[in-house]
Amino acid sequence: MSDIDTTIRSVLEAQGHLPVSALTLKDDDDLYENGLSSHASVNVMLGLEDAFGIEFPDSLLRKGTFDVRSGSPLASSSSERWLVCSFMEYYQSDLLTTLGSSARIWAQSGRHEVHPEWWIALSGQSNVGMNMACCQSSNPAVLKEHCLQQILENAKPGIILLGGPGLSTAQSLVDVGWVTVNAMPLMLLTSPPATGPDKSSVDLLTLDELPLARKLLADTLALDAAGAEALLPDSVIGSNDKWAWGLKEAG
Repeated sequence: MSDIDTTIRSVLEAQGHLPVSALTLKDDDDLYENGLSSHASVNVMLGLEDAFGIEFPDSLLRKGTFDVRSGSPLASSSSERWLVCSFMEYYQSDLLTTLGSSARIWAQSGRHEVHPEWWIALSGQSNVGMNMACCQSSNPAVLKEHCLQQILENAKPGIILLGGPGLSTAQSLVDVGWVTVNAMPLMLLTSPPATGPDKSSVDLLTLDELPLARKLLADTLALDAAGAEALLPDSVIGSNDKWAWGLKEAG
């Protein structure tokens, strides 16, 4: 359970006054069906604002924010996507770990491990963007053992990311001949200002929609058909621990 999830559940436990413990609810449980009142939902919002140091835009001050039956309530408008970005901005230290966790869809046929100081995601494909390791430790031994050595043994093109304290180990990569590039750190990326609701929505992809989604990925990331299928396999449909979402235009 992430720090964000733990904080949200703690606020819900304290302010929601549910007949059941918020700590035992599933991620897709409907809060209103579990006893959340309209009055309590206001207290939960205020508690979340205090906990995360943010302010909900007016478009979120409605019942639908807590209604999971609509699909993805935190991503149904640009204002709501702002909230997700605010959470990510607040938890800067979690960004690279979250990135590593998200790779489990396309790395499931190879190797995928996520730890506080490092993570690795190997797909088995020859695409350089689908074999990645990340070091967030200042200890060069962590970089060498868990990232560099694993990428070399994979014998496929790969990328090693350095973040936080891990930036101090960059010379270790230079010394063994790795090419280094400059990139903007994730924590410096900011979301655009909210412009109000739009006509798009975020929903789980269906099996029939996977071919189109793969084509978009292939065109965007310069992948061949096999690479796009590895990035978005059929197994994400109906999975209990992996999901594929799509931003869809209404109408």
